[in-house]
Amino acid sequence: FEEQRISGMLELVSLNGNVVTGENNICYHHTHAVFSYKDGERHCMAAGHMKSITVLYTTEIELRPVTGGTIHRKYDPETGTGFWDFN
Repeated sequence: FEEQRISGMLELVSLNGNVVTGENNICYHHTHAVFSYKDGERHCMAAGHMKSITVLYTTEIELRPVTGGTIHRKYDPETGTGFWDFN
């Protein structure tokens, strides 16, 4: 993954992903975001995985619970990342 930090006046155009619990009931998110912004006179967009965000004014975020079950996160040492665990 390539990290990029963007600051300034951005508009959050799209946000989707999931929040699951892992070991010790710690919450983890896997989030994709699209932002629009201006660079001089150019209109630009940035998109990809979002590690963190600071909102200074307002944003609307809707969270929907899983019904009929639970999704957890299980660490996989072979790949070095976490995956959904439905057990």
